[in-house]
Amino acid sequence: MLLAQVDKLQCPVCHYGQLTTSTASLSNLELHSGELSCAACGQRFPIRDGIPILLKPDLAYFYNPDYSAKTEGGTEKTRELQWHDARAQDHDELIQMSQQNAYARLRWWQLFELLPFLQELRPMSVLSACCGLGFELSLLAEVCKDLACFDISAYSARAAKQRAESTLAEIRLDAFCADVENIPLKDDSFDLVVAHHSLHHLEDPRLAISELIRVARRYIALFEPSRGIGRKLVKSLKLRSAIEKDGAVIYEFSPTLFQDLGNVKVQRYEKVLVSTVRHKELPLWKWISRLGLTEPFVWLVRTLNLALGSTLGTKATILLEKI
Repeated sequence: MLLAQVDKLQCPVCHYGQLTTSTASLSNLELHSGELSCAACGQRFPIRDGIPILLKPDLAYFYNPDYSAKTEGGTEKTRELQWHDARAQDHDELIQMSQQNAYARLRWWQLFELLPFLQELRPMSVLSACCGLGFELSLLAEVCKDLACFDISAYSARAAKQRAESTLAEIRLDAFCADVENIPLKDDSFDLVVAHHSLHHLEDPRLAISELIRVARRYIALFEPSRGIGRKLVKSLKLRSAIEKDGAVIYEFSPTLFQDLGNVKVQRYEKVLVSTVRHKELPLWKWISRLGLTEPFVWLVRTLNLALGSTLGTKATILLEKI
């Protein structure tokens, strides 16, 4: 993490203490190892391979050298952390995030479609919450060069940072490990906060959404499964499961979810037909791309969304604005 960005951090334990770098090791003005410590409560947070582990102790112990990741049981959140850790270490596929890649256009359809609008907002800083392996960063870099990302999995945050550094030029990226329900950032830290298909892992995402609103200065963009006829249909036909691979039940969003969240208004709630494509289908989409059929395919999907998305859409593109 860049030293200049530490001022945005706050302690995730006491929620108001400033984090200091007195025992942190620096390399090219970037935190590489050592610890951050809270000036108020004294809690210490390790830095592993340039990634600060800014979790409460009940989650941070996963990254203690004496801890065995093979421990069974735990809460749903700790099981999710373990699953994403393992996935990040095993996954090395670099998918080209371009307009000509049919697989990327479909899998990240909503973000591709919203991108021109996000560019018009001209945010000075963007935060990618629950970033996973960081594929979205390639698109968000077209919106703003001052980027930050975090994930509850330290291995995922590190993989996202490494991927961005190897594929993107002229960006400034901060990455850290954090819990989306307890974000270690001060209020109004980033102009735009984005969460791409991440909050549906939670039993009730309202606390996480409130945290995203708190750290956002102006806008919050969410991409999540949407309740409705289309969702019921794909589940009844067993085209999609109601449970994720990590064992979490998929939470389905609706416009009413945001009614009691206070200082925010829903600028956009747009349902779309696109459902998540599977990684094993990648060869098919590569074939479509090689034949130059990406643009006709995109036109077809866009036309179907205009005709049927509001009725049969299974995913929602959500834009919130702080008021």
